[in-house]
Amino acid sequence: IGGTISGRVDNAGGKPLRNVCVEAFDLAKGYFGLAFTGKTGTYTVPGLNSGTYQVEFLPCSGTANRVSVISTAKVTAPKATTGVNAVLGRGGSLSGTLTAAPSGAIVQNACVEAISSNPANPGGVGYSGLNGQYTITGLAAGTYQVVVADPECLEAATGFAPQWYDNQPTQASASPVTLTVGATTPAINAALQSLGEITGTVSGPSGALSGVCVTAVPTSGYALTDGVLPVVAGISACG
Repeated sequence: IGGTISGRVDNAGGKPLRNVCVEAFDLAKGYFGLAFTGKTGTYTVPGLNSGTYQVEFLPCSGTANRVSVISTAKVTAPKATTGVNAVLGRGGSLSGTLTAAPSGAIVQNACVEAISSNPANPGGVGYSGLNGQYTITGLAAGTYQVVVADPECLEAATGFAPQWYDNQPTQASASPVTLTVGATTPAINAALQSLGEITGTVSGPSGALSGVCVTAVPTSGYALTDGVLPVVAGISACG
């Protein structure tokens, strides 16, 4: 049967919010649970194993511009953990258009991430549409750094070199973007360069060699929270 996590989600005025997704993760053990708030703002995540869960509250609809909230709850199955409540305030947003350089052609389905200067702020992610435009909603007021075409994004367009706004190679040199609640910061645009390649011939004393693995290792890159991504990198197939 498992344990449960339950509570209520309100707006800043104390009124219940419906259609809020509640996701519970036990990062250490890989357990996961999901629930949705109803018209009274209440929810219950069922069938949870014992553990400590990170509970994230976020709008199920991308059009609901509210700031996500992350909490923590401990579950001892089969008991119920109650009173895990949240208040989702109004958010800000940022938008822009992605094109390919130097042609100016629109770039579809490219990933754009807004990374907050506040470690407690989860930031947000958006993808460019058919017209190359994107909008990231549900962002708390504050300062952000924006990275475009991160290859670690799931289901994102490939073939473009990642870059930080405004056309910067590293997070340290990225131009900051300031957001306010209830407003959209526009024109956070990017012209993306295609990934480069390195070619050549590997030779030995008797001539060209086949089946040699060649790896290109970047000497510079830009740091994200989970590692270092090269600005441009390529790795050959190794036989």
